[in-house]
Amino acid sequence: MINRVTLADYLTRIGQPDFKNVHGTVTFAPEQVVSLQPEGAGGDRYQQTVRDVTRVLGDAVAAGKQLRCLGRRWSISPIATTDGWLLDLSDVSTLKWLARDDLSAAISVRRDLAHVLVAGGTSIRWINWAIHRAGWSIQTSGASNGQAVAGAMATGTHGSSFHVGAFHDTVVAIHVVVSPAEHWWVEPASAPLTADGFAPALGAKLVRDDELFSALQTSLGSLGIVVGVVLRCVPNFWLDLKRYPIGGLPAGALSSSQLIDRLSSWQFDTLVGVPLDRIWHLDAVFNPFSPDAQAYVSAYVLADNPARGTPAEVTGEHRGDEWNPDMLQLVSRFIGVVPGGPGLVTGAGLKTEYAKAVTDTPRVWGGWFAQQDLPGGAVGVSLGVDCRQLGQAMATILETVRTTSSVPCVVATRFVPGSKSILPMNIFDRTCMIDMDGANVPTMTDLIAECCRRLEAAQVPFTMHWGKWIGCQTRAHVAAVYGDRVTRWRAARGRLLADTGVAGALSSPLIDALL
Repeated sequence: MINRVTLADYLTRIGQPDFKNVHGTVTFAPEQVVSLQPEGAGGDRYQQTVRDVTRVLGDAVAAGKQLRCLGRRWSISPIATTDGWLLDLSDVSTLKWLARDDLSAAISVRRDLAHVLVAGGTSIRWINWAIHRAGWSIQTSGASNGQAVAGAMATGTHGSSFHVGAFHDTVVAIHVVVSPAEHWWVEPASAPLTADGFAPALGAKLVRDDELFSALQTSLGSLGIVVGVVLRCVPNFWLDLKRYPIGGLPAGALSSSQLIDRLSSWQFDTLVGVPLDRIWHLDAVFNPFSPDAQAYVSAYVLADNPARGTPAEVTGEHRGDEWNPDMLQLVSRFIGVVPGGPGLVTGAGLKTEYAKAVTDTPRVWGGWFAQQDLPGGAVGVSLGVDCRQLGQAMATILETVRTTSSVPCVVATRFVPGSKSILPMNIFDRTCMIDMDGANVPTMTDLIAECCRRLEAAQVPFTMHWGKWIGCQTRAHVAAVYGDRVTRWRAARGRLLADTGVAGALSSPLIDALL
């Protein structure tokens, strides 16, 4: 059922004075919020959602309105903003396991994999809850689970599963509305997922095309309205968290530059004394004010027990180990005048979170990477760099923070292989995601912008997470980093949204400015 409300009525319903994202970094005023309410259940609900989306798109085109998808309001960047209509799919979450008969012959014989079709507005948290109890797991996600599945995919959300890739790399089919009269089921021609009759049974046009699929994997919300995606799942696996301070690594005490050198060449096994094929996720967090004295390496290692595929219950609730964002913001506004203050606050925060004993281990994926409570007060950026240039990139960032910052912040590194997607963060064969996080105050965003400026001056190419802070992103920078990928993405958009009225309705001033 389609429910249209004015912004004023929507704000009254949710009890907020302004329309903001979850993190409080973006405020905007859509003319109207169009929310879809559930009718029916299971497959009926999914197909009704598709019909409703095509109708809403048709209404937007006829009215000359811009239409953007709300997702779960998780993006720090303004990628979903509009002064037109905002489409909310969060109330029509569905999940369907694909049966063997739904799959292509080559895939149907695989007993070590499962495939689940989830509606685009479904949260990662709910997916984890539903599939872990069935004995299955997604392969990676971001550090938190608040995103909608379509939004996490569209913005290039990453983790640090260096055997797997980013979240979009685990998507194997995409169901997208491309006009008021047509919706396509898109999967790669080089790796067909479904049987020939599956998409037509949904009323969708089956399109097997590597280029269109690669574009849709990071669609930026501008290649149609993604109503469903298929995730490739693996049997539940349990992970033990092994965390070491920089002075207590199994590899021995290291300086920050020595640690970064090991990380750049993916010598993760020698760092933590565990074979590479046992490490599922690895990250390193640095206090940029004193990286030789305070840094931590966290390795999530496959546990022997419980057995793979054993069902598990997860809630996805707030873990309770994050900094208080409101206090962080308050302190960050004033600590800069105290000599050494930003470094002391950063050090105290890291010690509180990372120096304590690890408990309740092992856990399944959704038990570790759970809801994070950041309701305003925090902001972050994620920069993708080639691991061959990680040493120079980190030296530049750490020096910039040490010499210019008046605000507490942390710098973290995570690692993923390159992606076949056209506009992801992980364009390099071995990509390091450098995360900078701190309080949502002007001095923090100024610091991020200065780090980006110095990286460009040092000729270190970097991508940016489309769903995090992208305030210094420019059209020239995107063109320089992505090269002909930009042309390929635009060409895919022209094929998907051949109707100029539809293309206009689904446009975004931000994306149009950058691409």
